[in-house]
Amino acid sequence: MELRRAGGSRRSLKAVLWIALRAFREIKGTRSTWEEIRTTKDPTTFVVLFEDTAALTGLLVAFGGIYLGHRFDNPYFDGAASLVIGVILMGVAGFLGFESKGLLIGEGASAETLHSIRALAEADPAVRDVKNLLTMYFGPHTVLLTMEVGFAAGLPAPERTATVARLEVRIRSRHPAVKHVFIEARSLEVPAPSARS
Repeated sequence: MELRRAGGSRRSLKAVLWIALRAFREIKGTRSTWEEIRTTKDPTTFVVLFEDTAALTGLLVAFGGIYLGHRFDNPYFDGAASLVIGVILMGVAGFLGFESKGLLIGEGASAETLHSIRALAEADPAVRDVKNLLTMYFGPHTVLLTMEVGFAAGLPAPERTATVARLEVRIRSRHPAVKHVFIEARSLEVPAPSARS
């Protein structure tokens, strides 16, 4: 009876693992598995993959421990199998926590994305410089962007407003994940000449 239950569990886990593996392969595309795990902002697929792999491995270890315990009439095999399963589960949990911690505490966009956003902003003729460019992921496909934009001295307020709107449209069209854009506008005033005594 117990073996039948174990066999049913193994078949269920294999089916779920196969589905998770197929979904993960579709998402990662041509990138390597390690690259996808390191760069993804949506850990749900590889979390399921690793959890199911750990569960299936644990089930095989448990089966081996029970089999060896009965075969050699030694209960220590069962206890050793339990310890091995615990180590497997702790290792997988630690790895998943390490890979997901950036998303839990707040992770910014990649250096390439930041460089692209800066180049888009600086390409506008009304923009003189871009400072304090900051991003944070709120979800797999939701990024918050804040930046400080310097305008030429004497640029009229309506033109500044139009430039900010233009920048938001350009950034969102190039980077659809950037859902929230906050731009602080400042003027680059020409310093007045010092008065001679």
